[in-house]
Amino acid sequence: MNTSTSSTNFGLAFVDAVVAPTALFKSYQNMNRHGHFLLLGILLVAFFSQYFFFSSMSDEHLLNQQLSHTSELNQSELAAVKELMKKNLPFTGIFVGAMQSAIILLQILLLSALALVVAKTKSKKSISNYREALALVSWCHIPIVVCALGLVLLTMTAASPDLPLSVVNYASLNELILHLDKTHDLQDWAKSLSIFDFWIIALLTVGFKIKLSLSTVSSFALAAIPFIAFYGVWFLMA
Repeated sequence: MNTSTSSTNFGLAFVDAVVAPTALFKSYQNMNRHGHFLLLGILLVAFFSQYFFFSSMSDEHLLNQQLSHTSELNQSELAAVKELMKKNLPFTGIFVGAMQSAIILLQILLLSALALVVAKTKSKKSISNYREALALVSWCHIPIVVCALGLVLLTMTAASPDLPLSVVNYASLNELILHLDKTHDLQDWAKSLSIFDFWIIALLTVGFKIKLSLSTVSSFALAAIPFIAFYGVWFLMA
């Protein structure tokens, strides 16, 4: 990628984030200015992908998919849950999309705060305030856009929009490698952990190394520790 061209062009910078992140973090001059628009875009695309996936299904299929996860309920409980699910079917995509966007926002905000704390301990740094830390971390979350667009593409190209709910986690460790069934204690954990999380960690490592003047090991530790803490605690409690 020609870094002299991508130093001010948002579109080329977006491509650099995918294929040449070092060039992005070293050369892109509008990172701070565009970072907050990018954050909003990430949240909107993530929301839309979930909404599109669920709203494309027929009500009957979506209800049956949801009821397949309630086998432990007795008949009276099942009837009450089924009635509640029927009422909430039109809002499923909105609710799931909003939850997804909220989790992403919280993750970005916490990582930005962590980056700023570390930046304040460095004499030589490119981040001096939370706004700049937020922009940096937002650029490192571009894989979420790729993941969301992948879900939209899978939904659009499927023979039928009535897909299994597991497709929403198409890039998870469970779907790609582990294939744990719903009776396994670690299925939810494996469904949540995605290969895109590892891509985000890689981008954070590169970004922190360049912008915070850290070693590769320190940058990786700063990027990975929040993920290790979250998924580690979840794994131990499962």
